[in-house]
Amino acid sequence: MTALPDIHSLIPHAGSMCLLDCVAMFDATRIACHASSHRDPANPLRHNNQLSVQAGIEYAAQAVAAHGSLLARQQGDTTSPRGGMIAVLTDVRWHVGRLDTLVADLTVTAEKLADLPQGLNYRFTLSANNSVPADQQTLLEGELIIALQQTQTA
Repeated sequence: MTALPDIHSLIPHAGSMCLLDCVAMFDATRIACHASSHRDPANPLRHNNQLSVQAGIEYAAQAVAAHGSLLARQQGDTTSPRGGMIAVLTDVRWHVGRLDTLVADLTVTAEKLADLPQGLNYRFTLSANNSVPADQQTLLEGELIIALQQTQTA
């Protein structure tokens, strides 16, 4: 198996705003990433010394960005990936209130549902890695649409 690139080379976020530790796997439609930054007291998404589960949406968006970069690299595209932003969130379900109280690492999975004319549609799940793989605790799940920036033409 080929080693996966460093997460910092896949997403535009730098420093502590890069919330993911690594890509665990990906294929044409799915990606799984791991994260431990939810336990970091310096996590930039903390508010009043707490990290709401809602911050998990940013973890999912970063996994989607990493997936897009990996797919582009497979196609031989070495340019910077197109920028994007969350345009729509649907069917979002929170199963816990906070992430910072969790001892286990996080797994962030995203599955591409559709390529849209100006964006992408993904389903995502954020779960806690308990000691037994079959004992994953779902923390947050939903769908998001990423609106992609227009490509620059000369």
